Amino acid sequence: MSKLSKLCSFLLVLAFFATPLTTIVSADGNTQAPASHAFLPSWSGAISGDLDQSGESTTHQFTNHDFDDEGNMYYVVGDDYGNWMDYQYSANSRGFHLLKIDAEGIVVNTEKITCNNYCNSPDYYYSKVVGVHVIDEDQLYLTLSVYNLQLTFGTNTQYAGSHNLVTAYYNNGSWDWVDFEQTSSSYAYSSLAYQELDENGHLYTVLRGPIASGFQEYSVSSASATGTNWVRSLEIPYQSPTNNYLAPLFEINETGLQIFLTTSNLIKYDSQTTSCPLGGEEGYCHMWLSISITGSKQSMVSSPYVSIQFTDMMIENGSMYLTGNTRDYVSGSNTESNFTGQKISHSPRYAQYIAIMNNGGGWDGHMVVNEQSNNYQMSPKLVEIIDDDIIFSDIYFPQTSIDGSLINNYSDAEVEFILSKVNLDTGIEWSTNIGYDNPSAYPGYNVHSDKETVSFVVIHPSSGFAKYQYQGAEVNSPTGGNSTEVLWVDLDDGQIIDVESTAATMVNGRSNDGGVIVSGYNFMAFFMPDFDGDNVGTNDNCPDTYNPTQGDYNSNGDGDACDPDDDSDGVLDGFDTCPRGVLSWTSETMTDHDGDGC
Repeated sequence: MSKLSKLCSFLLVLAFFATPLTTIVSADGNTQAPASHAFLPSWSGAISGDLDQSGESTTHQFTNHDFDDEGNMYYVVGDDYGNWMDYQYSANSRGFHLLKIDAEGIVVNTEKITCNNYCNSPDYYYSKVVGVHVIDEDQLYLTLSVYNLQLTFGTNTQYAGSHNLVTAYYNNGSWDWVDFEQTSSSYAYSSLAYQELDENGHLYTVLRGPIASGFQEYSVSSASATGTNWVRSLEIPYQSPTNNYLAPLFEINETGLQIFLTTSNLIKYDSQTTSCPLGGEEGYCHMWLSISITGSKQSMVSSPYVSIQFTDMMIENGSMYLTGNTRDYVSGSNTESNFTGQKISHSPRYAQYIAIMNNGGGWDGHMVVNEQSNNYQMSPKLVEIIDDDIIFSDIYFPQTSIDGSLINNYSDAEVEFILSKVNLDTGIEWSTNIGYDNPSAYPGYNVHSDKETVSFVVIHPSSGFAKYQYQGAEVNSPTGGNSTEVLWVDLDDGQIIDVESTAATMVNGRSNDGGVIVSGYNFMAFFMPDFDGDNVGTNDNCPDTYNPTQGDYNSNGDGDACDPDDDSDGVLDGFDTCPRGVLSWTSETMTDHDGDGC
């Protein structure tokens, strides 16, 4: 190229950047679509039972499925016969069936744990899947609640003569270890107070044990790929009201297991006694017990009782975020709160509370949610903590306010399901409302977050309405052929960003890459986000760049629209005169003297 030609080319480039852009052309030659954020149905499959009948409810954290980082779902069901995923897998004998389903909805692997008794239907009281926790591809923990049956994991056969919680570790086609633990309650699953996986691949389990010498006993344990790491005991005074209404709360963070307790006088952990501070009502206090990854008590802080029944908890930013209500089971001050030593009356109604406890046991803030037209003691469900913002949801009646600001949208609605984002310093940031004139139809608590969006199901009742705002218009009837829709809400601004018609009745969870698993009667389905508007969700080779053709010239997994070097010759496309030149060739001084990529 002559010097004059190069000068002309340079001036053309300057002119291009000086010209207002009206369209953007991607590297594979496609015009850029407007920015969008949508979810696409990736696959659906007929199954012989619902995905997760036991819920991921407010009372149990059971789940019979989980995802790995490759987008595979691991799904376990107990049954004696049936067909799953459009007949890709069939069974005609009792057992627990493990299916590995890839991002395209293809069953790529199956395993069966045989049993001689009871394992004949999903979610049976005597044989139930209560936990699937995936560490990595083909590595997972499986937890079962069983009674009086024989189980065979590969070549390992064991017998459970009574109620047992069974935990097993699956590793690339084999079961490395299986642990049977007899429980004190009639059904093992009812003894399971908490179970969760931490970021190090450790599975924490809390089992409610017997009552002895006036204490409710709990067994706290940790397991890893090699088996049980440790087992410790937690003892809480067994007396009214803590035995029924003030249950301990549990959460995992990077330092270990965090426990929140409302208790009288004292607790015991690993035989060490910790007492409440003086000054609490009736001797009661709130305690934050932190257990390290080795099982030792690393810290314990406490605060006098604040007249709140706390029901949900998250740990974030080194603080404990709590939600609850003013139902006072200790002293009967049912419409009062007491965070400062001075009671505040919310009479005549119960109020909800959001509060933050710091790691010194003090209260960094609290916010009240008042309802003027009902007397129910409901508690907000924590959905997500992002920076200093709190996202929570609940069912609210008309005339509900957060720190004095009304959050209801519909004067003709009997109840509203409201998702809210608040900051304790600045107040409410936004709320997203679903109005119902039929209170039996609201979506409940199955709201699932991936820190960018939350998803949940809206069911339009056969009589009456369910309505919400979507893209500037009110939706008050089904948007498709079903009476049910999955909605997605952007956590930045609270806008509903996508609506999909489906027969699903429940959102069951999120995958590690933002996908959403839903289920209904005899089917389950999976949705993936389409962030770049190219109508490709699952396996988009440029998830943030518009590339509907999915072109990948060098077959390296990065689409041409987002691959800086389409032909892998070492010359970036912006400087490559032959951006899609000969493959398996590297530009070097001996083969490409002028470094133009040709």
